[in-house]
Amino acid sequence: MKIKNNVKCFISMIAIILYPSMFMYFQNMSEGHFIEILPSIGKNLILAVVLLVAFSVLFRNIRKAFLTSEIALLLFMNFNTILGAIKKIIPGMRKAYFFVIVAVILTIVFSVIKRKINEPENICTILGIVFFVLIVFNLISSIPQILTNNNKTAVSQEENDIAEKRFTGDKPNVYFFLFDEYAGFENIEHYYDYDNQEFSDFLTQRGFNISYGSHNTESIWTSTIVPNILNLSYVASDDIYSIDNMARSENAYLYQLFANNGYQINMVNHLNTFSDTNCNVLNYKQKKENLSTYVLDNGIWSEVDSFVSWGKQKLSGNSNDYYTNLSDVLTIMENITDYTSDSKPTFTFAYAECPHEYFTFDADGNRIAKEDETNWKDKSIYLNQYKYITKCMERIVEDIQKNDPDALIILMSDHGARYPHWQVDHYGAKAYDASVETLYMQNILNCVYYKGEKLDIESMTSINTWRTVLNTYFGTDYEMLPAPEGFKASTGF
Repeated sequence: MKIKNNVKCFISMIAIILYPSMFMYFQNMSEGHFIEILPSIGKNLILAVVLLVAFSVLFRNIRKAFLTSEIALLLFMNFNTILGAIKKIIPGMRKAYFFVIVAVILTIVFSVIKRKINEPENICTILGIVFFVLIVFNLISSIPQILTNNNKTAVSQEENDIAEKRFTGDKPNVYFFLFDEYAGFENIEHYYDYDNQEFSDFLTQRGFNISYGSHNTESIWTSTIVPNILNLSYVASDDIYSIDNMARSENAYLYQLFANNGYQINMVNHLNTFSDTNCNVLNYKQKKENLSTYVLDNGIWSEVDSFVSWGKQKLSGNSNDYYTNLSDVLTIMENITDYTSDSKPTFTFAYAECPHEYFTFDADGNRIAKEDETNWKDKSIYLNQYKYITKCMERIVEDIQKNDPDALIILMSDHGARYPHWQVDHYGAKAYDASVETLYMQNILNCVYYKGEKLDIESMTSINTWRTVLNTYFGTDYEMLPAPEGFKASTGF
C-alpha cells in the first residue's frame, strides 16, 4: 500500500512538472518544436528533486514531502507570473517582499501538512488528476489551432504577393538599422525636455529625409511592431501571444523580397531576438529564446540565472554578457560596410536592443553603474544612453556614406521611450492617461537616405515608409496601408 501511495505522489509531481512546458508547446505547435521544451522540463525536474530531498529531511515522511514539494513547485514555477498579477493590484510590490511572502506561505503549508494532513497521497492524487486533465485538454484544444494555422498559411501564400515583386532599375546596397526604444523627436522633447536638433541637423546635412511625426500606432511592444515591419503588413497584434508574434519574423517577407531580387541577406541580431532563417548573421550567437525560455522566465529559474550571472561577474571581474554583446553589436554596425558581398547587392537588417534597458552607457560610451541598469526614475540615465546611441548612428552614417556612397540607408526605431509605462511598472506610479501618452510613446525615429534625393515620408508609419521606399527606388507598386486606430495600453514586452 505504501508503494502504491508513493507512486501516486510521484505521478502527480510529474504531471505538475510537465504541465507548463506542455501548455506552452500545445499553444505554439505551429511555430515551436517539441525539443524546445526539454530544457524547461529538465530544470523544473531538478527543482522538484531538490525540494523533495529538502522536505524529506524535514518531514521524514516521503508522502508529506511530496505534497509540500508539489505546492512549493507550483509557487516557484509561477513565481514571476504570480508576482506580476500581484503588482497589478499592489504596484509597489517588490521581488524581495514577494520572496518573504512565499517563505511565509511555505512555512504555513509545512506546519499544516505536518500537523493536520494524515493522508497527503489523496491530495497529491487530486492534483495529479487535475494537471493530467489540463494537459489532455490543451492537447485536444490545440488540434483546431493547428488546422486553422495550416489553413491560414495556405491562404496567405496564395493571396500574398509582397515577396514576389520584381525590382527595376539600380540595386543598391540597403542598410536598415532598428534601435529599440529610441525616442522620436516629439517623444524625447515631451518626456525628457530634450531637443534633438543637433542630430536632425546632422542628418539633414547628410541628405536624409526625416519624419518628425511618425508613429507605429498598432502597439508599444517590439514583439508586435517589428514582425509587422519585417513583413510590410500587419501580421502581428497585441491580441496575439508575443511568442506567436515573434514567430512571424521567421523568413519574413522583407527578407524574401530582397532575396528573390538577388540580394544577400545580412543580419545583426542583438540577443538573437528575431528569427535568422536564411540570413547571414554577422554577430556571434547570443541568448537564444525558445519555448523553454518563456516557461522558465515565468518562474524562479529566471531569478536563479540572474543570481548566477551576477556571481560569475563578481568572481571573474569581467563585464556582463549584455554589455559585451551590445558593445560588439554596435562595433559591427559602425563598420557595417565591411560585410557587404562583392558578388551581389546586400540587404542588411541590423537590430540593437538599445537605448532600451538594460542601460549600459553614459553619454560618452562609458559603462554606468550596475544599479542603474533599469533606472527609469532618474531621467538622465536613459537620456545619456540615448545621446551615446545617437553618436553611434552618426558614426554608422559616416562609415556608409564614405565607403558605400550609393547605398540606401534607413534609420528607425520600433517605438519611443515608454517613460510613463515604466513609472507604473517599476515604481507603482499612478496610471497614466493612455489617450494622451500612448501616442507619444509610439513616436519613432524614421529617416531615409538615398543619394541625397528628396522623399516625403513625414508622419508615415514604418510599414508605409518601407512601401514608399520600395515603390520609389525599386519600381514596386505597394499600396499604402491605413494605420491601426486606437490606443494600445496593454501590458507586454
